[in-house]
Amino acid sequence: MDDAKAIIPTRFKAKISHALSFPIGAERVSNALVNTPQFGELVLHFNSDRWGNVRFRRYTCIAVERSSRRAAMADRFLDSAGIPLLDEWRVDVFPVPRTHRHVIQQHILSRALPDISDWLRQRDELEQPGEESLKFIYDEEKDELTSEHQSRLQPRRA
Repeated sequence: MDDAKAIIPTRFKAKISHALSFPIGAERVSNALVNTPQFGELVLHFNSDRWGNVRFRRYTCIAVERSSRRAAMADRFLDSAGIPLLDEWRVDVFPVPRTHRHVIQQHILSRALPDISDWLRQRDELEQPGEESLKFIYDEEKDELTSEHQSRLQPRRA
């Protein structure tokens, strides 16, 4: 596979309001993550703002997640072509106000995607069951992108 043309498959793309926009597309995410060990296993989800989070002026714009539980159930949930609907490695992109799209995109390119790439590399050999995620939240008032790490990994057993 030619890395320059490799694109992470988009599993889901929600319809969003004309006042919102996705801050980054599949090509840029793929280019930033192409050299990660999980690249071939990643899928993209472009989610809706179902709960109206952008109105609070502090909202998640991009996240990466690993779920061994989803992966374990994948063979039970197949689409019409026999492709699993659940994936172990996933990148979620969330809509942002169209007026802030460019600023948030710059934050994602300069900080979030390099951090996501590092996060994925650090989990190359991870076999511990459970779920783990890294999400990036944009605060409009501070013009600041912060990250939050969540881990629900099961303890290692001897």
